[in-house]
Amino acid sequence: MATKDDAHRLWPLLERLRKPSAITPDTVPVMERWLAAAADKICSNPNENIDWIQVIWAICDNSAKVDKRLSRRAVLTGVAVVKDIIPAYKSTGVGVQKTNKKLSKQAEEILTYDTKLVEAYQNLLTRLKTMREVRGMCALLECASLWTFNDFDRLLAMVVSSAAGGDTAAIRAIEGVLKDDEAVEVATKKIVIMIGKVKSPQQLVHLAPLLRLARTDTSSNIIEEQHNLSVKLASGEEDTDINRDLDAGFAGLNKERVRKAEAVVLAEVLVVYLRVLRTAHLYPKEVIVECLKGIGEKADAANLELVIEIAHELRDFFAEQLASGSDNGPLLAAHAALALLKLAGSSAGKAIGEPVQGALATCLESLPKLLRLLLSQEDAIGLLEDLCRGVMGVDATLGG
Repeated sequence: MATKDDAHRLWPLLERLRKPSAITPDTVPVMERWLAAAADKICSNPNENIDWIQVIWAICDNSAKVDKRLSRRAVLTGVAVVKDIIPAYKSTGVGVQKTNKKLSKQAEEILTYDTKLVEAYQNLLTRLKTMREVRGMCALLECASLWTFNDFDRLLAMVVSSAAGGDTAAIRAIEGVLKDDEAVEVATKKIVIMIGKVKSPQQLVHLAPLLRLARTDTSSNIIEEQHNLSVKLASGEEDTDINRDLDAGFAGLNKERVRKAEAVVLAEVLVVYLRVLRTAHLYPKEVIVECLKGIGEKADAANLELVIEIAHELRDFFAEQLASGSDNGPLLAAHAALALLKLAGSSAGKAIGEPVQGALATCLESLPKLLRLLLSQEDAIGLLEDLCRGVMGVDATLGG
């Protein structure tokens, strides 16, 4: 618990830590102990001890030229502290104190703490960016509480930028968020929109494959999940207290909001995929294959106009690759055909009818040529089998 003595100790300590001579090779162990002590104080009582975050910043900044390892340890200590104390809501208190509105003492204390917390988080982001400490950025991104906290867009932009440059840790962090974000509207939507704004093929090489992980089908499960939430006591009676808490935990999963977010995510993802197909010569085959697989998995849920556009794009891409004479042409044409087969057999494809079926028919006319080319490639057996299954499946579905 914080005491007046703690407060009196903090400011003289900060003065010492900020002196240029404070950090030397001999004082590094002492600085490490101060980092641990400051972190312990803050985490044990954030409301009273949030000012001790300045000890961490002082050591981080003052050791940058003397001992980079200590500076890095300090900023990662800041990451650990923020993850521990950050609330799962967006603070609206910042700036309220500047108004003339009279507040109660308790309200003033809450607003003061919220302001200091947001400032601490902003200071942390600034240091992480300046130091290019991607590991710390990723650790924050993986903390779900921060998805709804202040400045999430700023944190996300830092990680996406690192991922666009090929940083493996950043790519893995985004993968984790896309897999875990059931609400979709919180983090996934922002990630996908941010990736959609990237125009550089050199950056999309790393980002486009991530879009297959974006969840666009969670809204259909929300009601079922809520109905299944029920904890019973040994007597068979429901534990109302626990069930109330469980219901509150799922309160953010509003079916209609999630469904709308999924529609936005889906459209953004498919637009990126189409952009890659239209400039396929700028991308390695692995990225193009991922996009084609993504189209096959997601396109049937798009609006009808976009489905027709995708069908025509797949038809044209198929023809271009088959006629290209390149080593990768048959493989890419096969994946385009697979995506079109899935689209034609989907409920959307059947509802649209001729535009999609006509695009597929054009591709099927050239299927014998594609099969001959694939037979000459040793690693294409799996693709051949998938194509045959796809054709038979569409024939059965459409009665062809």
